Parts: sequence; structure tokens; C-alpha cells
Amino acid sequence: MIKQNFLHGQYLDNIIAKMPVTQLISEAAEVSDIVRLIHLGRADLSIVTQGEVELYVANAQLKMTDFKILKFTDIPAVEMRYIMCSKKVPPATIDALNAATMKTVQLSR
Repeated sequence: MIKQNFLHGQYLDNIIAKMPVTQLISEAAEVSDIVRLIHLGRADLSIVTQGEVELYVANAQLKMTDFKILKFTDIPAVEMRYIMCSKKVPPATIDALNAATMKTVQLSR
């Protein structure tokens, strides 16, 4: 089960595009709702990043021990992600976000 209109990166999106329609469910629900469906046995799996899995499980009000998490080390790193702010966010906050991001994320182009 995948979230509708959700990008997983070019590598995985290409694999997903080749999957038989009968094996893939595209759902408009939030990812945490998809996590609940997996927990209830109504879906078998979903693809999320390692950095997000704990957030989605927590948002579903479940525990990590309720799931078997598979890590695929051969999948390339996901494309860059962006933080989007409204124009109401002050420049000082944007600068702080940029500084914090640069400390924790190694960018390669």
C-alpha cells in the first residue's frame, strides 16, 4: 500500500510503476492511517524512509514492536527533501533552520 501522489525517489518509483496493478493499492489516506491498516492486517507493507518510520508509527498510536521493519541497504539515498515555510516565517527562523540542517545533513551534488 502506498500513499497516493507520494514520491519515494526515482529508484523506487520506477520499481513501483512496474508492479502489477493487482498487487498495489494507492491510498489517499495519511501514512499513519496506512500504518494502522498494516497493523490491522488490511495491507501487507508500505514503503517509508528509515527517518520517518518512527514518526508514522507514533502518529498511528502504535509501537515499533508491533511491526517488522525491513531495511534495504541497496536502495540509493532518497533525493533531496525541502522544508517549506510560509512567507510569515521570519528570516531569523529560516537562517536557524538552514544552519541546523547544514549541521545534520551532508549534501552532495
